[in-house]
Amino acid sequence: MSLNQLKSPENYIEYLKNYDEKEAIRLGIDESSVEEAVIQAKKSLDEFMKLSLKDQNLFLEYMRNPNELIQNTLNGSDPNLALVEEVNMLDTPLSNTQATFRIFFIIYNPLLFILFLFSY
Repeated sequence: MSLNQLKSPENYIEYLKNYDEKEAIRLGIDESSVEEAVIQAKKSLDEFMKLSLKDQNLFLEYMRNPNELIQNTLNGSDPNLALVEEVNMLDTPLSNTQATFRIFFIIYNPLLFILFLFSY
């Protein structure tokens, strides 16, 4: 997905309408999960269409700025956002350094689930 697909509700709707097996594979989805990814894209389209135009634009703003999404969720400044779960994971690569990853499961308005992965 590119920022162009997140530029407007029309662009995002068109992207989801045209999301297919080729796009899933292009994005690196494992072949065993491609069919489910296509099904989920269609479900996301249905849910996105239920939002008002104002909420569609706000959702896309959050998609373009995930840090703002996380901050507004954690500090409660947007009542449309709810943190469902936060998972912290420790990754131990072959080197002696360790990285921690945080995964946020967030509900928006409460129609769409969004997964973001941040490392610090």
